[in-house]
Amino acid sequence: MNIEKRTRTFRYSALALGALVLISYVVFLFIQKPVDVEIQDSISAGELESGLEIDFTITEVDPKLLQTHFQMRLEANGDIAGAFGRRDTAGVPLQIMIYGCDCDVDITAGEELPVVSGTLPLEVTRSINAWPLDEYRTDITLQVLSGDTLVPVSLTPTALATSGYSLVYEPLEGTDNILASPGGAAFAQVLVTRSDDTKLIALVLSIGVLLQVTVLVILAIAGVRGKRSLRLRDEFWITTFLIALPALRAAMPGSPPLGIAFDVFFFYWAVLAVTCVFVIILLRILLVPEASERPSVSEASQDTDE
Repeated sequence: MNIEKRTRTFRYSALALGALVLISYVVFLFIQKPVDVEIQDSISAGELESGLEIDFTITEVDPKLLQTHFQMRLEANGDIAGAFGRRDTAGVPLQIMIYGCDCDVDITAGEELPVVSGTLPLEVTRSINAWPLDEYRTDITLQVLSGDTLVPVSLTPTALATSGYSLVYEPLEGTDNILASPGGAAFAQVLVTRSDDTKLIALVLSIGVLLQVTVLVILAIAGVRGKRSLRLRDEFWITTFLIALPALRAAMPGSPPLGIAFDVFFFYWAVLAVTCVFVIILLRILLVPEASERPSVSEASQDTDE
């Protein structure tokens, strides 16, 4: 009767856990943003009758080197366009100055407008030690000249998500500027955080490892107290899990460096706990051989039925 009661409890617990996982996943699907790029209305680029239109995309974020990679696609409009109104060609000589980046661009009249790529410095708001809750920001400041004359410019952030990160474009602190400026300059700041997907994967992997380590510790305690038989085959799957831990750590999204708070307060302790369980079970089997020969609960029940 006791075995039936425990079996029933196990079934209900498994069903409850499955329902919880399913509900959590459905909730995540509803709250997840389709694209992790947010552009505040206060910096809407607007339209220019004449000037240089720039589509700005952050293509990569590198928190280890503290820099962001970007790409700009240019289109000339109105009096700035090339012959016959060609928007892909400059009608006048242009100089694009991007502050914080050694990638200023000089374009001669009649030349086809290039795709500009470069890097911008990344300022740390919350260090990578807090992964996956680390935060950064980068400032976008650029100016367009034709000779000594300022060229109207419109900078439009594109809603192209950067893998593993969430980007929020905001007005640059201390400026009332929007991204479209007849004065030939554009300013913005980009707040960079880990995406919801990254945080969810980190949470799921962490909970999974924590549950498995907890089960191992409970089994080891039960074996040492004589409530469960310990056999050499137990060591094999514990060894497999121990070897898998570094692989799980390496699979963490964004490949955070070793030594972050996640490692100090969680991962290192998980490895230590599994190693201790392995040693304790091995010593129990070697020093108390009869413990490994004791029949398990299922074997004992079968003998009773017979």
